[in-house]
Amino acid sequence: MAVSIQFGKFAQKLVETTSFLLGGRIVNIMNKEGYIIASTEKHRIGTIHQGAVEVMATGREVCIYPEEVSRYPGAKEGINMPIIVKNEAVGVVGVFGNPDESRDIANLLKVYTEMYVRQLTYFNKQEIEDEMRTELLKFLIYGEIKGQQSFEHMRDMVGWEGKSPYACVIMKVSSHEDHVSWNVNMRNLLHQIREMEFMDSKKALFGIVDDRLVVIKSQTTSRNLTNFAQNLLKITEREFGVTPVIAVSRIYQDLKRMPMAYQGIFMMAEGTDSGICYMDSAEGMMDYCFQYVCQNTLIQEFGDEMYIKLCQGLEPNSFQEYINTIEAYCQSSENLRAAAEKLLIHKNTLTYRLNKIYDILDIAGLNSVRRMIMLRLLLKAVDRHRTENEQNEKA
Repeated sequence: MAVSIQFGKFAQKLVETTSFLLGGRIVNIMNKEGYIIASTEKHRIGTIHQGAVEVMATGREVCIYPEEVSRYPGAKEGINMPIIVKNEAVGVVGVFGNPDESRDIANLLKVYTEMYVRQLTYFNKQEIEDEMRTELLKFLIYGEIKGQQSFEHMRDMVGWEGKSPYACVIMKVSSHEDHVSWNVNMRNLLHQIREMEFMDSKKALFGIVDDRLVVIKSQTTSRNLTNFAQNLLKITEREFGVTPVIAVSRIYQDLKRMPMAYQGIFMMAEGTDSGICYMDSAEGMMDYCFQYVCQNTLIQEFGDEMYIKLCQGLEPNSFQEYINTIEAYCQSSENLRAAAEKLLIHKNTLTYRLNKIYDILDIAGLNSVRRMIMLRLLLKAVDRHRTENEQNEKA
């Protein structure tokens, strides 16, 4: 039914465009029952066209010459051709005029209409499959597999084999675009990767969940996961012009571990700015642990207190400069030279700023590991305040 409704909307635009190109010639499109669903003579929409009825009955074109018009109630002089999709007549196109002179025009309209209906049917089928894939993903990552029969049916419908071992991958794309544009780009990306070799639908269940691309890979290996993540990174950078965050879980033999895998990499991704992070790497485990700890209310209070201290200890016009300094230092793994190059400042200037930050926050006496933990807690507080300010501005 969705195809019929969309086809009806398209049909009216098509006849109007075609008529304009043909100097105002009358053009009609009829449905399977022979009723006019689109016409340059809008008062005829909804009326029966006997020529179309005959086309649907015979499957052949019907030519109506001037002397034959009386035999075809609701019709005029012209040629009427069946719209054939998958060897089935789904409607009729009709062009006014001498049938012998209008045949080429009518055939062109027929072919174009058939192409559109086939494409519409394909995309409608893809949309249904995408929705089913997303529902199946939610079953797996939220631990809501309530009926094995339902799960098996959905798995077979989307063509996912679902054989062990398994891994979960999520991708987060930050963008300055509005949400509608972002959503369109994500759908385009989904369409592109669906056609690519590395996204084998028999071994990959994928969809958009929680504003992220979520993929469950089956029959996977560590090397396969690495190649998959790298390919996904490249195509997303090309599509969006930014580097996404891609988080990859450990490999599991049991599909029931997917909720835990998803929750883990979801949290790990929140602590990563860009690039690929792996849960089975030391850095990935550390990011997960830090994000987990930062959910604690008392830990958040520590960060907020440092945020207030830094605000009070710096001039307002230099606050962001010092926050940028902390971010660059943390991202550079405490490498002073790398952080200074990123900030385009001298290493001595960076050292001066860091010492000033340590003094304001009263963490100068801590060792480097503990100082880094405190700085990262501060940055989490900065993110929270930034988000709150953005929400207040929108309100």
